[in-house]
Amino acid sequence: PSRAAAALLQSPSAKRATTENVRVSQRVRAAISSNFAAPADPHEVVLATAHALLVDAGFVLCSVNSTPVSASTSSEALQLPAGWRVPSAVYSFGYAHFRQSAGSSVLELKAVLMGGELLLHAMLTASRAPRLHSCQLNLA
Repeated sequence: PSRAAAALLQSPSAKRATTENVRVSQRVRAAISSNFAAPADPHEVVLATAHALLVDAGFVLCSVNSTPVSASTSSEALQLPAGWRVPSAVYSFGYAHFRQSAGSSVLELKAVLMGGELLLHAMLTASRAPRLHSCQLNLA
């Protein structure tokens, strides 16, 4: 993995990494690492991490960059599908949740790479009052 991925995957204990009260399970760290056969850019590591954490929380990937994704087995679910890395630096992920009716997207995650910044926007579309949640990450 890249230096960014290696830093994320490096654990102070054998079982979990703790950063600002966020625990990353061994399963999630293994999934993040396995998404990268080739060196990854820092923004790709962030996106793979967000994906793995969402799947670990019960979300199921149903679209990538507006293209529907077929359901995967639980062992494949933490993996992003082939072709998710795009040269345009604009990413879009749609997620369903096991508690919602099948086929309905309940969470949209958009990411835009601009210079050394990654802008992340997420919206729970199935919410009664959908709200946009955004954050800006400096990748330098």
